[in-house]
Amino acid sequence: MHKQKFFVLILLFTVCLIHAKNITYNLDTSLDEVSTNEMFQVTLEIINAGNASVTLLEENPAVTLREAGKSSSFSFTNGQQSSSVTITYIAKATKEGRQKIGPFRIKNRSDSVDTSPIFVTVSASSKNQNANPQENEEAFIKTVVSKTSVYECEFIDISVLFYTSVETRINDYTQLEFPSNTWTEDIRSEKEHKRRIQIGNRLYDEYEIERKRLFINTAGEYKISPAKINLYLFSRSALFSFYSTPVFLETEPINIIVKPLPKPPIELEGTIPAGTFTADVTLSSLEVKVGEPITMTVTLNGSGNFYVINKYPISYGKEIEVFTSKSNLLKNGNTAVGKSWETILIPKKQGEYTVSAAPFTYFDTQAYEYKMLPEKSFIIKVSGNDAETSAMQTIDFNSSIAEKQKSKKVDPKSLFMISNVLEKHPVNHSNMPFIFIMAAMYLLATVFFTVYLIFKFALTKENKAVHPLKRLEREVNKIDANDLSKAVEKLYGELEIFIINEFEIDSVDIRKNTLEEKLSSKLPEDSTKELIDIISEFEIIRFGGMDASASGMNALRNRVLKLCRKLDKYKDSK
Repeated sequence: MHKQKFFVLILLFTVCLIHAKNITYNLDTSLDEVSTNEMFQVTLEIINAGNASVTLLEENPAVTLREAGKSSSFSFTNGQQSSSVTITYIAKATKEGRQKIGPFRIKNRSDSVDTSPIFVTVSASSKNQNANPQENEEAFIKTVVSKTSVYECEFIDISVLFYTSVETRINDYTQLEFPSNTWTEDIRSEKEHKRRIQIGNRLYDEYEIERKRLFINTAGEYKISPAKINLYLFSRSALFSFYSTPVFLETEPINIIVKPLPKPPIELEGTIPAGTFTADVTLSSLEVKVGEPITMTVTLNGSGNFYVINKYPISYGKEIEVFTSKSNLLKNGNTAVGKSWETILIPKKQGEYTVSAAPFTYFDTQAYEYKMLPEKSFIIKVSGNDAETSAMQTIDFNSSIAEKQKSKKVDPKSLFMISNVLEKHPVNHSNMPFIFIMAAMYLLATVFFTVYLIFKFALTKENKAVHPLKRLEREVNKIDANDLSKAVEKLYGELEIFIINEFEIDSVDIRKNTLEEKLSSKLPEDSTKELIDIISEFEIIRFGGMDASASGMNALRNRVLKLCRKLDKYKDSK
């Protein structure tokens, strides 16, 4: 009994010692220099004040600050006990210059401490925008270009490669920007992870996050804007703990020189075909009758600017009539590898005729000279006579109708026989019950089917009538905040459903770049920007290795509801 009392006294004395310690803190930022609209972390570690409340004393309109998570720790070292609480904020500066964050007030019971403010330097370009592995050893991004000097319509392959030696989470990616007169094809393979590669003393995972094939139609000098990526690098701080660091990377801009094509040996209409090509020409038949169709199929294979090649030249005599022609672009994945044309030829007279796929001139981008695919000719034999041709080509609809009317003669005896049948075979009343039963069954089936359609239509209409905003508000109010991780996932899911239903876009399009494109014509710029900020904040909380706090969750819930009400009101006003 005395031992138990002694243990309780020791415990109470220890707790008192802990609370008797002065409140100390550490306030820091993950980056000292950032670019505008670049996200970074602000961490406030409070030591020996586990139940303290924190208040931001001064708000800077140029810096947005959102609480993203809170973690606690307790240690016993060399007979000394200590506890700490770390609050993590996600910050973003929107104005250049030296921006102030804080001070904060930490209050624990009767004790209160005001922190000193911290400062970050905000510029249009940050020191963290590295594309060189020597400047950022844990991760870097670069572009690989097949050529930087080409002829008009000669294709260029550009890849964006991302290298990382630690676990990462990509928050946002901005693709390469190409000149307005550029035709592009997305030729990235389905497998993004390409290989593991040794660079220096570090082993990297290599990913191809973008690969484009582009054709520029006009000679000149062009600049391709860099690709940009916001991500988090995860590093282990202890056996079971990680910390994340926000990083912004971008590639170097690319300068392209496009040279004009040499003058062709013959005059060509439209844009000159450029690439390497072969042609395959076939006819559906070499022997037909007058008026029977023949299909000529021309397939142009290889690599080049197929998108500007509108037709393949063919030649035929005046006895051949062309009724229709259609083209089809052939692709391997997203890459154009050919184009085919189907032309319908109909001979009008009997005899032997020559049809040809005419010579095809193009600029060979491998040999850098003009080449010509040879002509390929066919001789078709047409049987029949001129009378058949005239009958097929001239049809008098009035005379044909008159002929049909003349041919429809009714025999009076057949009419007499029909009337006699009706007179001699009156209705058999013994079959009446069967007729009534069948009619009743038909009526019941009709009623049942009609009722079914009415109910189905009503249910469908009811389901469609559920307003996206009302559904969002109803589901958000059901969220159980006791499990914060599930609450965050549920809130994000409902926001995603609202965006999909309200603006009719796919879930895969709910990314920064795609949202800007999809919603630019539907929402004001500030609303789109606010939506992207909220989605970015969700990504940071969900994948940034931080635990959400109850206050942060409530603030995020209120932001989502406020924004969705604003978006719904704006859409109704339109």
